[in-house]
Amino acid sequence: MMIRLFVVANVAFLLMSFIIIATAVDDEEETTTEEPIIDATFCGEHFVDDGTDAFFDRAAKHFNECGVIKLKGFFDKELLKSIHKAGPNVDRDDMRFGGLRARRIQMLMPYQEPFSRAATEFFGPKSRGLALAHAVLGPRFALDFPCLVYALTNASKQDVHRDTPNDGSIAISIPLQPLHEQFAPITYCAMTHKWTKEQSRKVWMDSVWKQEKGESLQHSVERLLCQHGRKVIGAPLDVGDAVMYNHKAYHWGMQSTELEQERAVLYLAFKDTPEHAGVQPSAQERTDEARKARKDWDAVFEESISELIASAKKEL
Repeated sequence: MMIRLFVVANVAFLLMSFIIIATAVDDEEETTTEEPIIDATFCGEHFVDDGTDAFFDRAAKHFNECGVIKLKGFFDKELLKSIHKAGPNVDRDDMRFGGLRARRIQMLMPYQEPFSRAATEFFGPKSRGLALAHAVLGPRFALDFPCLVYALTNASKQDVHRDTPNDGSIAISIPLQPLHEQFAPITYCAMTHKWTKEQSRKVWMDSVWKQEKGESLQHSVERLLCQHGRKVIGAPLDVGDAVMYNHKAYHWGMQSTELEQERAVLYLAFKDTPEHAGVQPSAQERTDEARKARKDWDAVFEESISELIASAKKEL
């Protein structure tokens, strides 16, 4: 028995030594200098729309740098409250779209009142919301899909992840009720949308050696991803506030301690070209009603975007 344990221990030691050596050689080949540390604390600041065209330049610059922007009082509260009230009337089985982890569901909205007003008012051709998406994604941007996303009661925390490895995909997440840190908001790791595979891999490798006493490996990964002020928590948020984020940025849904209320957000995904595969290319509509809803939403947004672009060209 002792001999067997000795052999196992030595094999484990040799394997670990090989991993350490291989990693060191690989890292040495990829880079010989440490990247400068950037304090990303400013990424968590709230942006208030002052109604000027300069707002879009400032907001787009912040978003492109941070991969996330918190918008204060950007959308109409009363319309959001009416959408929240109507949400339970949507058939969750018929309209379910894609699959989310940790007791969260995502469903398409029928193109009817009051949901349709999100397209005509929040993102109509003369809206500030559509203009902001245009400022970030450029003249060929398009709607990916609009959804309601619910975190069910007592929803667990998600593991950190990226929604896509591809550029050109963003979301605007609009809470339909006040959010606090125990009500399943999202934590974002700012600036990680610009990271290469090598930068991401280094964090995962470092998380083993830099794991603190009593800390889980998952928490170690998240701590390193969000260090140097990169941690941006999407809470507290009031109804009317929103968060826009790059789908390539690392993030995770936080736990909900609510035992009675479901957390609801209006979620709109955009992409930089109509040809872009989108953030959830494998997600499919389950029913004719869902397919019709998505087609209706696409048509309205395509018309609004065309009108916005035509108007922008006239002003040049």
